[in-house]
Amino acid sequence: MPMETPSFPMGVYSWSYSQGTFEVHFMRNGEFACLQHPRHTSWSVTSPNSIRIEWADFGSYDMVIDSDASGDVMMRGHYTGHTEHWRKAVFMRSHSEAELAYVREEMAAAFEDGRFGCAHHAPSTPTRA
Repeated sequence: MPMETPSFPMGVYSWSYSQGTFEVHFMRNGEFACLQHPRHTSWSVTSPNSIRIEWADFGSYDMVIDSDASGDVMMRGHYTGHTEHWRKAVFMRSHSEAELAYVREEMAAAFEDGRFGCAHHAPSTPTRA
């Protein structure tokens, strides 16, 4: 089944939760990456304004796509099944071709040399990513 067209811009987002903020990358065809927390990851459309992120041992995240009063794109959501574990992502910029290539190369290198985390069961109280 082909992936639905996303209703949000591809690029770099500022990902926030109670433990901090860092950059994540949304790319076409369900690619998702975080250079600070590399894992086998993906995103998929669950409704016209919602996505699910699968982030290996960090678990799944259900995010609703919205925009603020100024029109800036953002996502708000939570660790799947745990609404008290909120997450927020704010669009920062589109990828340049060079940046996109760099992210993909860094993720591939992380998998090749073992810098990515092990795929354990998701914690019942997520504190990372």
